[in-house]
Amino acid sequence: MKIKIIGFILLISGGLLYAQTSGSGVDFVYAKKLYDEGMYDLAAKQFHDFAEQNPESPQAAEALLLAGDSYFKRGEYENARKEYIFLVLRFPKASNLDEAQFRIGETFQEQGDYEEAAKAYQQVNVFYPRSNIAGKAALKAAAMYVKSNQFDKAIEIYYTFLEANSTSP
Repeated sequence: MKIKIIGFILLISGGLLYAQTSGSGVDFVYAKKLYDEGMYDLAAKQFHDFAEQNPESPQAAEALLLAGDSYFKRGEYENARKEYIFLVLRFPKASNLDEAQFRIGETFQEQGDYEEAAKAYQQVNVFYPRSNIAGKAALKAAAMYVKSNQFDKAIEIYYTFLEANSTSP
């Protein structure tokens, strides 16, 4: 009887170990579940580890974005920024780089570094001008320049935005 119980325990523990270390999809789903349940501290680590261990996965870039988001939700803006920057550097062809760059701006904004936030928001327009968040990023950049008392830069961005989005000839 003891042997059957020990065998059963080994079988279950082996299965749990396999689920945590095997399929990249399992790991991502686990991290996402932690995130969805508000366990951001655990989710951040799981997402980061997933991206590190599965760099070829199509979900790796999304995992880093979500790792950054997890830290952001915890108010850990430096750690969030590191994850977003890591995403931009590690996956230069990922489809969510514009979002990562925008969120870099948000981390600076939350820390009250409005000039750096403005620069980060401007980078969205420099590197991803066709992004659906480029206009929002331009307006945020201008607003951050206003907050940092750099009115000339803010006016220039507002003017450029208006020219690009004008419907009249």
